[in-house]
Amino acid sequence: MEGVEVTRYVQDASFVIASFARSTPLADYDDLAQEAAVAVLTVLSRFPSANAAYIRRAIHNRLVDVYRKSQRQVATCSLDAQAEDLQANIDDFVPSPYAVDPLAWVVFKEDLLNGLNAA
Repeated sequence: MEGVEVTRYVQDASFVIASFARSTPLADYDDLAQEAAVAVLTVLSRFPSANAAYIRRAIHNRLVDVYRKSQRQVATCSLDAQAEDLQANIDDFVPSPYAVDPLAWVVFKEDLLNGLNAA
């Protein structure tokens, strides 16, 4: 019986979902309808006798929260992807553990030999 109620409340709030789908760069109508169903289930689990206006407001608030969360998210990118202004990827900036600077190696060997000779 509860699944029928959720479907009915989501259909009642379809104009709210459609307006969000048109006016925001969020996902499509189906994704927003799923968010609305989650909002309805949350309200009905807390207040089984909630009226339709309260549930519509809860759906609206949930969609606003989803929109705000999407605005706060930091865009992610792959570290292996090349930057647009650089012609390099992350491998060019991370030194290889097998590569040694020849000058640093000579200085290290001299310091090592000087330390052994001093002892």
